[in-house]
Amino acid sequence: MPRTLSETMLRGMMARQTGIITLLVAKLEHSRLDAPLYFVNNTEAISVNGQEYQPCGMDFAMPDENEDGIRTARVRIANIDQALTPMIRTARGEPQVTFTLVSSSNLAASPPEFDNLEIVMLPMQLYAVTYDRVKIEGTLRFETACAHQFPKDSYNPIDWRAMFP
Repeated sequence: MPRTLSETMLRGMMARQTGIITLLVAKLEHSRLDAPLYFVNNTEAISVNGQEYQPCGMDFAMPDENEDGIRTARVRIANIDQALTPMIRTARGEPQVTFTLVSSSNLAASPPEFDNLEIVMLPMQLYAVTYDRVKIEGTLRFETACAHQFPKDSYNPIDWRAMFP
């Protein structure tokens, strides 16, 4: 499905030089966390719609936009300070991660404000997680509600004679 960008973002992408900065932010949620964790792929903290995002190196490979099968993506998050390791070790269930591409709205503020949401992805489940001293890696997938059989039960002429005249 095609994504629509703001007029400002499109002009910034087409210009040779611009003051527009775009950053990738992530919101990590899990039932074992008291509050969601907010990260930005940047060297300093930023504010997005009043929420402060902490700097954290991360690589994110977006899922393909084809219509075949369940799409997956990959993420790698820096874990130098080992802050996420206890949560990963004790997590039951899959954390949800929501990625958003934001563009700058007020760089003079402290922390700088990035209130223009350019692309907001649906929440993805983080699974197949591996970690070491410096990074956490995992696969992301969209909720697999469409992968469940519907209807749940199967109906056949032997067991359900009234349905099959």
